[in-house]
Amino acid sequence: EATCTAVGERLYSCACGYSYTEEIPTAEHNYITTINAPTDTQDGNKYDTCDDCGEVANEEIIWGINSLNFPDEAFRNYVEATYNTDDEVGLCETEVAAATSITITADVEAENLYGIELFTSLETLVVESSYVQEIDVSSNAELSTLTVSSATGLTTLNCSYTALSSLNADGLNNLTTINATYCSNMYSLSAQNCSSLSDVDASYSSISNAYFNDSANLTSLNLAYARQLQRLQLMNCTGLTRDVSADVHSADITECGINSQDGYLIIKVTGTEIESRYSEVFGTTCVYGSGGYSYQGFEP
Repeated sequence: EATCTAVGERLYSCACGYSYTEEIPTAEHNYITTINAPTDTQDGNKYDTCDDCGEVANEEIIWGINSLNFPDEAFRNYVEATYNTDDEVGLCETEVAAATSITITADVEAENLYGIELFTSLETLVVESSYVQEIDVSSNAELSTLTVSSATGLTTLNCSYTALSSLNADGLNNLTTINATYCSNMYSLSAQNCSSLSDVDASYSSISNAYFNDSANLTSLNLAYARQLQRLQLMNCTGLTRDVSADVHSADITECGINSQDGYLIIKVTGTEIESRYSEVFGTTCVYGSGGYSYQGFEP
């Protein structure tokens, strides 16, 4: 007789003495499902155990909708109401995988979205709430659309390592920090008229166009190895009184606008591998590299 771990054998025999055997395929496992529900302090799990041979299969994490995974109570309540679709305790892997789009509406009073990293299939995030102060989606590698134009309370934004093609943070006056490093699909980054913005790091990203006009408190700008950068605008970025911190490394910068004492300065640079440093934003702006340099000033 076959079992779930071994094939069986069936014997056929004739009165004449002839006989032969036929293999019987293994039987199906007799699974019994065990569910360990998550608690306030740890995640749970779910798995099947064969009652005949003891084999364990179909192991699955059940993430707790608790303060451990979602420390912000308002976001925690939102996740419970929106994504716990089977009414069981916690989030199973199927529920997490189904969450490809999240919208934080204006009435969600969450100050941060800690725990969003669990939604690894997330492709679209829209934040309309002015309560949100911190967004970190650096673990959401599939994220391709991020809308924060209404998130007026936002202070910190980390979208590094995501699949975003563009980011527009214009006019977010509480925003102080942007981390957009290693965004290999991002072609445009705009953070204009952000009065509190002081630190931007978009190094090792594929940005072609970067706009920071009228963000007067910007003091640290890192675009190192953004090798597809073509247009950089820093009009009225008066906080950049020294080195634009990262040494812009680009394969082909075609236009760079930097505010100077004489007006808006356009620097056109050509070359296949250029390392450009703007050693003084005010006064004479120096660009050097294998392709040479030229510049032209005019009134903004």
